[in-house]
Formats: sequence, C-alpha cells, structure tokens
Amino acid sequence: VSTQSTWAEHRGVVEMEGEKYIRMQNLLFGMTSPAIMDVKMGTRTFLESEVANDKRRKDLLKKMMALDPNSPTPEELQEGVTKLRYMQLRETLSSSSSLGFRIEGINISQKKLDIDTKTTRSREQIAEAFKNFLKGNHIPWIEMLARLKQLWEHIQDNEFLLHHEIVGSSILFAYDTNNPSKWGVWMIDFAKTTPSDIVITHRRPWVVGNREDGYLLGLSNLIDIWASCQP
Repeated sequence: VSTQSTWAEHRGVVEMEGEKYIRMQNLLFGMTSPAIMDVKMGTRTFLESEVANDKRRKDLLKKMMALDPNSPTPEELQEGVTKLRYMQLRETLSSSSSLGFRIEGINISQKKLDIDTKTTRSREQIAEAFKNFLKGNHIPWIEMLARLKQLWEHIQDNEFLLHHEIVGSSILFAYDTNNPSKWGVWMIDFAKTTPSDIVITHRRPWVVGNREDGYLLGLSNLIDIWASCQP
C-alpha cells in the first residue's frame, strides 16, 4: 500500500483580489484520465444547529415532494415541513441512514456516471455502482481496499475522533483510467467538523444532543461492500 497522505496537504494561504484563500494539494495531479467517486460519510450529514428551528416551511415541502410525493402527511401538506423532517427524509431515501454512507457522485474521464445517487441505498445497488466505477480494474480495487482498512485501523480509536463530530465529510476515491497504478483515497471536506465535550462513538444512533454522526459505522459498511466487488 502506498504511504501517501490520507488527506489533502495544506499548501499555505494565497491572496487574490484582496481575498485570502487556503491553497490545497491537487489530488488529481499526474492523472491524465481520472475516475473519481465522492462518498459522503455518516448517518447524518447536517449539524444539530442546522435543524434546531422547528418552523414549518413550504419551500422544504416542495423539495420533499420532489424526492417522495407520498411522504408528506396531510398536516404537512397544509402547513409545510421542518428542516429536520426534510433532512431526515433525504438521508432515509439514500443509504446514509441505514449504512452510514452514500455515493455522492461518480465521474469517469469527465463523464458523470448515470445513476440516481439520491435513491441508491441497497447494498446491491451500491456494489453495482462500485463495480461501474472500477471498470474491471483490479489494482485500484485491491489497493483502495487496503487503504480503507489502514484508515480504519488508524482512526477507530483515535483521540481526535472521539471528541469531534464529523458531519458532511467525504472519502474521495480516484484512479487514472489510463494508468490504474496511479490511485488515491483521501478524507476530505471538514468544514462541519466540530469539537465535542462528550465522547462520540461514531457508531450509535443519533438523537438530539448526543452528537453521534455514524462515521465509523459507515466506514465499516463501506469496507465490507467494497471488499465484495473484486473485478
């Protein structure tokens, strides 16, 4: 297994037109025709603070109807839905709430794979999507499996993880379709990672106040399904 970093390197801060920006490593550098997959981690991809308001909203009802027209109750059809209700429905329709991760998108050689990521939720559907991403390439499958297991060993009892809520974070998979020996797996998107004064297992079901996010539950299921997809 490569000893490459599991996250993008920080390359300093640059200033452009009076604004400051963080410069990050280009994870696809050197890949001429990359296949990319973004896997959103966790059973919950929203902060508790984002759903604290119990105001019923008609705009969210409209979004809910677009996802599942049979989901709103008669009362919700009249008054609208809360943000918590909408967000939880969105997680339930995908594999987030059941498996602790969902496929956010797959792009192969600048072409988006034609799958409905919002409703891809069964193990069989996910395994099929993984196989479509791999395109029969054994090297990235076996190397990425080893990297995921390495990641599990590194973070399952990590002190930082025990005291941080990891929400909205992804694991990015990429390999070069022209040279599958060039590959990478990285943890990305930590904008909603927040410290916690209580210990978080990242495995237990979420209830308001316990800060649980299901990250490790998702990683465990991700490894299990990925392992079943040998080309």
